[in-house]
Amino acid sequence: MNLHARNIAISGGVPTHLVEEATRFMRSRSKMNVDTAKAYLQAHNLFELIRLEEKDTAATVKQPLSTFYVELECETLDEPIILHVALDCLVGPDHQPIHLTIEP
Repeated sequence: MNLHARNIAISGGVPTHLVEEATRFMRSRSKMNVDTAKAYLQAHNLFELIRLEEKDTAATVKQPLSTFYVELECETLDEPIILHVALDCLVGPDHQPIHLTIEP
């Protein structure tokens, strides 16, 4: 299953150094597909862009990011409202990222 998730991440355009993180994210959401890999990559890239704009010295450090994903259905909209946030927040003794998801 891990090899399958890695292949999906790579086919979704995830660079080699982020494949393991994207794989963890897909497993945490129980969604092994290219769209989920792209969602992780988009959130990661936005986070990196903001961190670089702030000229944070840690911007060059490649560390896994935690994520928060919310998907809300709205009767008046054709598509759900989606919020996907990447956070610089590592927990536990091994400093692993956490992935929180709220979906219908």
